[in-house]
Order: sequence, then C-alpha cells, then structure tokens
Amino acid sequence: MNPQNNRDRRSKIAHETLAILEQGFYVNHKGEKVSFGAELSAAIRQSRLYRPDDLGAESLAIPAHAGRAAIQVTAESRTAPFAAADDRHAACEPTIVNVFPTGRNSARLKSPTDSDKRREPYCMQTIAQPLSPLSLKEWAVAVKALGEGEQIITIRKGGLYEETREFRLENNLFYLYPTYEHQKREMVKPEYHHLLDATLAGWSSEQKTVAIEYFAEVTDDVELMDEAKLRALSPHHIWTDNFADVRLHWKKKQPLHILFVRTYRLAQPAVIPIEAAYQGCKSWHDLLVEVPRSAFAPVLTDEEYAQKKAAVMAILQA
Repeated sequence: MNPQNNRDRRSKIAHETLAILEQGFYVNHKGEKVSFGAELSAAIRQSRLYRPDDLGAESLAIPAHAGRAAIQVTAESRTAPFAAADDRHAACEPTIVNVFPTGRNSARLKSPTDSDKRREPYCMQTIAQPLSPLSLKEWAVAVKALGEGEQIITIRKGGLYEETREFRLENNLFYLYPTYEHQKREMVKPEYHHLLDATLAGWSSEQKTVAIEYFAEVTDDVELMDEAKLRALSPHHIWTDNFADVRLHWKKKQPLHILFVRTYRLAQPAVIPIEAAYQGCKSWHDLLVEVPRSAFAPVLTDEEYAQKKAAVMAILQA
C-alpha cells in the first residue's frame, strides 16, 4: 500500500472518530442511531489528567490489587493510536473456519487452512455492554447453560423464516433472548434436565415479560458439515445427539454454525415486555426497549474460556 494513501486513510479515520465523539452518536449499518453521549460524559467526568509534575508514586495511588503498572512515553504520530486500534480490531476479529467431510467431493469444499490453525486460541480484549439492541434467540435452557459456564458453544442453522434463508452472524456482540415455548425435554441430555426444569419453574405461556440476564461475544464461527465431528462435540454441550443431527440434516446443503460464545452476566437483569415482534422462527431481533447500563462480569475467567475453547477447537480441526 502506498504510504501516503495509508496515512490519508488513518487521518480520515481519526477525523471521523473525533466527529463522532463530538456529536455523541453514530449511525450503524442498519441506519439506526446509536447514542453514547451519557457514557462518554461519565467517562470524562471520572477521568483525571496527570501532568509531568504529578507523576509521583503517591499521586498515582495505584491500588495494591492492581498488580504491576508501567508508564511509557512513546514517539507516536497523532494518527498512530487510531492505526493501532484498527490493527487490534483486525487481530480480534472472530475466526471463521470451514470444516467439511472428507470423500470424493471434498476437493470442492474448503478445509481449515494452516493460517486458521495458527491463530491465537482467544484474543483477550476489553468488552463493553452492547450499545446495539440486537439479540439472539435461544432456548432458555441453552442460555442458562451458557450463563453457568456449562458450555461455550451454540449450534445454529437459522430459523424457518430467516430473511436471508440461512444463518448469518449479524454481529459478534449481542444480548441473549431466552425462549421457552419450543423447548423439548427429549432434546436435552438427562444430566441437564435440572437446568431445563429451572427455566420452566414459574414460567407460563401467558407470561408478559422476559428477563435479559446475559450478553455474549462470539469469538469464533466455525462452519461444519462433518457428522463425525459433530458427534465428537457431544461432551461439550447439553443437547442430545438427535438434536444435533436434526440441525445438521435440516437444509442439508447449508453448514451448521458452531458459535464459540463468551458469555457475560449483567449485575442487574433487564425485565422487558414480550412483544409480538419477538415471535416467529428467526434467530435475530432487535429489542424494542433499551437495556439499562449495568455492571457485568464474564461467567468464565479468561483461562477457563481459553481451555474450553481449545478442547472444542481441537476436535473441529483434527
């Protein structure tokens, strides 16, 4: 790439970013206005400027539990931070891997590449509560399993009425919307029936509200058409083999999506009205009310998530 063109691109990103910060909102790819002015104002109010003369150890007052800290002054251009952020974003994009069965037709199908296999097992990064109202519909028992760290994957092939006629990952950060009415006990392994029972305790088909307790980050999206590998994943999820097989063979020309999901629990779940717009066999919908800002925490530590992910990925890339 021409160095001047690269610098111009970075400069444009920097100016666009400053303009967005000044106006306190941006318009996403769906044409929706996403406001963050209140959050930005709060961040500014709680920030402190340290001048060179203020950098004594007693002034910084770093908490003892924060571990080691370092202050660095580097020779960077004014656009370098934006370029660095752009590079970090690229490095943290969800991995997309295709896994297909071997056989006489395998030459026409894509297999995992060496570069796919060399990717880092998990890109640790700072996560914020979603600003977008996007939510993924999932059985309540699956949401509970994700929320309790029992599994880190969900298996998708799209609903009956997907607008795109197939499953597509709309965003890698979204809320989890639990559904209750279509859960089937025979599709959940017996050892997880207690989770299913917990979701149904006190639930009624006349329910007027639903609790949004979690949001999720997809770290990887693996497309799968290999039945043997799907069976090998059985120890890593709550569903029966029959459930997994049904999803694989429905729309059999389309691959399953094995989504690796890092789940975060909201300290204050949002109880929202159940709207008619949320009905129907679609994977995604936008929540019609805003989920209030809340403290949150990952249900698994970085190490726990990375360990579980490595075990599943080893099966898919074998």
